[in-house]
Amino acid sequence: MSFKGNLVSFLMVLVAWSIISSFVNGSILMTSYQLTDFLWRPYGQMLSPLVILSTLISAAIFVLIYGNFVAEKSLESAIRFGLFYGLAIGASTSLNAFASMPITSFIAIMWFVEPIIEGLIGGIILGHISTAKGLK
Repeated sequence: MSFKGNLVSFLMVLVAWSIISSFVNGSILMTSYQLTDFLWRPYGQMLSPLVILSTLISAAIFVLIYGNFVAEKSLESAIRFGLFYGLAIGASTSLNAFASMPITSFIAIMWFVEPIIEGLIGGIILGHISTAKGLK
């Protein structure tokens, strides 16, 4: 993909993942987080810049891996890439956290599912942009 295609993809993936993460963590998991509040920093002590930075880095790497290492640029290949990326991140995050922290099974399941959804949505975005005229 061109620089412009990578930049547009990065920005769109970043926005999509931020919305999904905010919804999952701010709504779906909020009660579970409150029940396990002994595990988390108080809201005022959260390191929000690090959360933002991790999303920026993840979105950039997601776009760059697809742009540089996936030969066939199509909607199908982008969705497949997004699925596998999401499975890798979800399995690593959720299984390691569940093995080492007393989080609920619901949190672990959501930490597994969320990156898969993000990967699929990111893949759809990449697939459309990588095949769009003027952004290839």
